[in-house]
Amino acid sequence: MLPGAGEVLLSVKAVGINFRDVLNVLGMYPGDPGAPGSDVAGVVVSSSSNSSLQPGTAVFGLTVGALGTAVSCSANTVVAMAPCLSFEAASSMPTVFITAQMALGAVTAVSSSERVLVHAAAGGVGLAALQVLQSLGAVAVCTAGSPAKRSLLRSLGVSAVVGSR
Repeated sequence: MLPGAGEVLLSVKAVGINFRDVLNVLGMYPGDPGAPGSDVAGVVVSSSSNSSLQPGTAVFGLTVGALGTAVSCSANTVVAMAPCLSFEAASSMPTVFITAQMALGAVTAVSSSERVLVHAAAGGVGLAALQVLQSLGAVAVCTAGSPAKRSLLRSLGVSAVVGSR
């Protein structure tokens, strides 16, 4: 399998499974979600001539149908991994961080003087939202369903944590 123009071929090392994937395989997703497995981490096996990603580069990002040993994807939707990341950690980040960044940065333009309520803050998108808010200098007010989850949020520097039940 050779990558097309602007694509890279990855040796898949880890795939993040999201709620969309669960709905997809259960036949409950509205519309066509494509093949399951969109959050991927792997190693570039080959790349098109116009890609800056070279074979051997560890990358992570978004694609379609990554539940296998290899996947071809757009070079625009993957980036090189930091050496401190494992493939498993990297594959857990694309969807949740893109969701949080789009909601809090691009769409609402949260500023450092604002307080933002984050429901279910101990979940994937909630934890990503917390990190995005902290990077913006905003104050997160969080909810979580169990004492252990509320304790986790406090350990991450959140002072305003309440039960969601």
